[in-house]
Amino acid sequence: MGYDGNNIGGYNTDAPQWTQFIGKTIESFDWTKDSIVIRFTDGNEITGNAWGECCSVTWLESIDLPENISGTLVNIEDIDMPTLPHDEKAYECLQFYGVKISTSKGSAVIDYRNESNGYYGGSIDWYWTKKVGGNA
Repeated sequence: MGYDGNNIGGYNTDAPQWTQFIGKTIESFDWTKDSIVIRFTDGNEITGNAWGECCSVTWLESIDLPENISGTLVNIEDIDMPTLPHDEKAYECLQFYGVKISTSKGSAVIDYRNESNGYYGGSIDWYWTKKVGGNA
């Protein structure tokens, strides 16, 4: 998916590491169908872009319980998402992905999707938007 439990940027060698943010407070966030921006109280900011492999399209579908994102970060993990009813004629292959963000306020789930011919997938790839100091 978008990270391997630690390196959340895929092939991006300067990608933020989630372990850097455990215990830090998320101040705010904004999201669109294409990306999510997360701002921390220490001034750091990361952006997650919906990314689809060749010949596919990925998008952020929804965020369940978004009010729980702003708080002290406890954990983040990929989760299995159920295949929901959808118009199978509209999509050759529709895949369902999720990222669970747990904070001091509770948990929120970023639900994202990928449409392809069934061979390709998608992810959320994370990048620094604003990096304060050499070590976040």
